[in-house]
Amino acid sequence: ELFVISLGNFINYLHMNHMKFKNAFLNLSKNLIITNVIVFFMESQMLVDYSTFNSLNIFSNNQHPSSFKAQIRRDGLSVFNMLNQCSSAMGVKELKVMLKQPVRDENELNIRLNTIEWCLQKENFDHVVKLREYLKGLLNINTIACKIITSGNSSDWKSLKKTVYTAVMICELCSSFESIQSTLLIDLAHLGKNEVSVKSILYAIDKIVD
Repeated sequence: ELFVISLGNFINYLHMNHMKFKNAFLNLSKNLIITNVIVFFMESQMLVDYSTFNSLNIFSNNQHPSSFKAQIRRDGLSVFNMLNQCSSAMGVKELKVMLKQPVRDENELNIRLNTIEWCLQKENFDHVVKLREYLKGLLNINTIACKIITSGNSSDWKSLKKTVYTAVMICELCSSFESIQSTLLIDLAHLGKNEVSVKSILYAIDKIVD
């Protein structure tokens, strides 16, 4: 009973304060649309206090030297800048989230490490280059969904189709890789072999929406 009451109040709070959240908005009928829910488990999160976080120099925001552009922040020498080799804007945002919310789950950390080791192996260089090219074509599905629901322009549908098509190509590419067990790529490989997944979404856009 307490859970149901809390959930109802939470949804009502989101409805009243949707402008504060990037994954919640109102459609034309003023109904609340939630595009994404992220679940966190406290037992797997590492709690880092503010002073420790700053001392590690994870991020470094330098103020622009011009007073006219004082509001513009630039990243200086930091752990984030040294690690940032992302091919897409979404990748940059995800890397920031990973650094802001470090995990202590040993299994998750090993999977990430195995993925990095796989990418750094010389025999996988061509595969990584192809992956990076595909990743450049990925756009934020949440943003596209918001535009489609509120306006529905044909350009937004084209962006959605392009992103889904790119995702299909990434999944199919990963399904052709070998020795990707215990890496993040194995989940994408399974999606590439599963006909009722991303491919079905692309089929629906091609045959129905078009």
